[in-house]
Amino acid sequence: CYGAHRDLPPFPPRRSSDLTEPWAPEKLRLAATVQFRRGNYHAASEALRIASRAYDALAASAPMGAASCYAELADCQFFAEPERAEIAIQSAQHAISLAPESLQGRRLKRNVMHRMVDYYLGADDEVQAMRTLRQMAPPTAADEVLRSALGVRYRAMCEALRDRRLAQVLRRPVDKLLPKLQRWAARAIELNGDDYQARYLAADLAFYAGDCDAAAEHLVQAIQRGLPLQSAQRFIKAARTKRPDCTAIEEVETTLRAAQHGHEHEHEHEHGHEPEPEPVPQLLKEPTPSKP
Repeated sequence: CYGAHRDLPPFPPRRSSDLTEPWAPEKLRLAATVQFRRGNYHAASEALRIASRAYDALAASAPMGAASCYAELADCQFFAEPERAEIAIQSAQHAISLAPESLQGRRLKRNVMHRMVDYYLGADDEVQAMRTLRQMAPPTAADEVLRSALGVRYRAMCEALRDRRLAQVLRRPVDKLLPKLQRWAARAIELNGDDYQARYLAADLAFYAGDCDAAAEHLVQAIQRGLPLQSAQRFIKAARTKRPDCTAIEEVETTLRAAQHGHEHEHEHEHGHEPEPEPVPQLLKEPTPSKP
């Protein structure tokens, strides 16, 4: 919403006296929010690191401010360098340690724990991510439910990073993050095979990587599991515009049109009786569940 990113000067070094001025840390947090919304996550992290130094001296008198600052820093660090999620984990753990035992403090802790699931997944520590998820889940939550929820978290994390990729100011090109995004999307599918959005995400990532065949395969699987046809058609239109030579996507488009044409004629009557329904194209048939 802030338009194209413009190079902004780094935050100047601050004297310790500057950080004791009234509202100095809060002003830096506000500046970090603006930088974050612009997609300049490194500058946002830098502003929050400066603010955190002031809050370190104020932790006893302003524990919520200090904890919130470190929680915001963790999020900025994760978006700045998702391949180094361990840094975000450290900041998040410090935020939890600073949060007071008040209602606000408990809410902050829970929100930070919620975000830490993503950080642990980003650090490829699925075991700890599951432990954190279980801590927040009802005691009666079944393992299968938690596995499915973890799959959704993998998918949501990938979507968040994907949706911000055009605005990101990463030290490494986004293409170097793509293999991780694809691996996380594949794991989301493993954990929650019925999530058509995970397969739709995998189709987008595969197409972005230049693999038309894989993109078409994932798209078909998403349709089979409930992806709205309008979403599939938008994907196909965009893909055909960018890669008109992608025959696999063209085949999916042809099959979808045939299926829609057949559906339109299912309700037509000829000679006083309904005609035999046209067979559903093999491509769009629901996959047969595998035996356990």
